[in-house]
Formats: sequence, C-alpha cells, structure tokens
Amino acid sequence: MHAPRSRPKLIVSSDGRGVVSHPGSRLLADLADSTGLTGAFSNALRQLRPRGTGHDPGRVTVDLAVMLADGGEAIRDRPRDDEHGSFDPS
Repeated sequence: MHAPRSRPKLIVSSDGRGVVSHPGSRLLADLADSTGLTGAFSNALRQLRPRGTGHDPGRVTVDLAVMLADGGEAIRDRPRDDEHGSFDPS
C-alpha cells in the first residue's frame, strides 16, 4: 500500500492573509490520510480504474465524504482546486 499524495501544506498565521472558510474540512481530510483510510479506499477500489488513468478513487471517496460532512448536498458543492486551492483536483 502506498501513501496518497499529500495535500498542500497548511501554514497558520494571524495576519489575515490566505483565510479559509472551512479549515475543519481540511483537517478531516488530513485525518483520513493519516489514519490510512484514503489508502484503504484506494486499494479496495483499485479495480475501478485502469492503471495510470483518471483520479485515485480513494482520494475521490474521501473528498466526497468530507464534502458531505461539511454540509454539501451535491457533487457541485465540492470545492475545485482552482476555486479555493485547498484540495487536490480529484
């Protein structure tokens, strides 16, 4: 089992720059990565994607679970990397 590619590093400061609206969501995604949940999903769902194509199904599953935990109701509620810069595109 290999570790999923990490998300961008968080830098916390009190200067008001780079403010995010849902930091708990990022921490929940990091927890899934740290505990091996993302990797376990990746291994379990590996047969859904041909090798070297598409997005990692484990990362997609974790991102969707985090989106739902944060109150999202539809796939369009999931932040895209170019909108918020907080999640990898999946």
